[in-house]
Amino acid sequence: MKALFIGLGSIGQRHLQNFIELRPHYTPALAYRTSKSNNVIKNGDIVPDKTLSNYYNILEFTKIEEALDENPDVAFICNPSYLHMETALRIAENNIHFFIEKPLAVTTSGIKDLENKINKNKLINMVGYQTRFNPAVIEANDIISSLKYGKIISAEFKWCTYLPDHHPYEDYRNGYAARKDLGGGVIFCLIHELDIIQWFFGCPISVYAVKGAQSKLEMDVEDDVSAILEFKYDSSVFPLNLHLSFSQKVEERYFNVLMQDALLKVNLVTNEIEIIENNKNFHYHQKYDNLDRNSFFKQELEEFIKACENNEKTSIPVSEGKKSIIIATALHESIRNNKRIRI
Repeated sequence: MKALFIGLGSIGQRHLQNFIELRPHYTPALAYRTSKSNNVIKNGDIVPDKTLSNYYNILEFTKIEEALDENPDVAFICNPSYLHMETALRIAENNIHFFIEKPLAVTTSGIKDLENKINKNKLINMVGYQTRFNPAVIEANDIISSLKYGKIISAEFKWCTYLPDHHPYEDYRNGYAARKDLGGGVIFCLIHELDIIQWFFGCPISVYAVKGAQSKLEMDVEDDVSAILEFKYDSSVFPLNLHLSFSQKVEERYFNVLMQDALLKVNLVTNEIEIIENNKNFHYHQKYDNLDRNSFFKQELEEFIKACENNEKTSIPVSEGKKSIIIATALHESIRNNKRIRI
């Protein structure tokens, strides 16, 4: 299997490192990149006195046509968000299986065309939502879908973090997350929460979102958003409160789901899950200790590689990954027009 990596920033190098570890016999890999940066990034730090090509033993190309001439079997799309759809269409046209980092796109334009190319060429594909591989999230999904504790009454999701802490080796203001022209902003960059939400509950029937007052982060994109998402549940509806922020120094990431007979609480900073039953002396608590965040990336990569090796489908194909884009673009529309948007 010949693999082409498109983009070798932090996430591109993480996938490349895991690929080399999981399938060393498939190397050397190919890489197409236009950046002149030669920093090797590992575990959030710069590896000194190394170059990308020497460190990873890869064949680098500055023109995508030259990389495609090498006839790669699979591609890993890890360039800036605004280029994802354009790149995916190019890869699909060349009949190459692909893994694409989140978000799939920053608009819904082109998604239908991409799906048609995928179906026509029978391409294996996967969107990078590694949070789905967190055992606390998996257990929560099992609890919710079992209906053991009754219908959903309401839910709350919160992920507040501090953008400058994400890549301390670089000026965050130059990164894609802080720039509108690169597809940044808290909605698309923290889109994992939207993926979890639609995985648990399906797509909402409407959304209403507002931006927080601009912080001191010097960004031209939204850095704090609160929203209410409305979900249809049988003959009734339930609300979900969502808060995403890049401007909170102390990180919080959790969700609470209130059901008819119990409250489900999940903390994704400490990887703890609780169930508190109503009117009963029952309190379930589970903490997943010593979880390695990179293990989630390895698991999703292993799934994609095995799917390519065995000609199987993945659990998060484009048809699934597009749902969070639909929600994200609706949130943006709601902010622009200051009104509730039906989906």
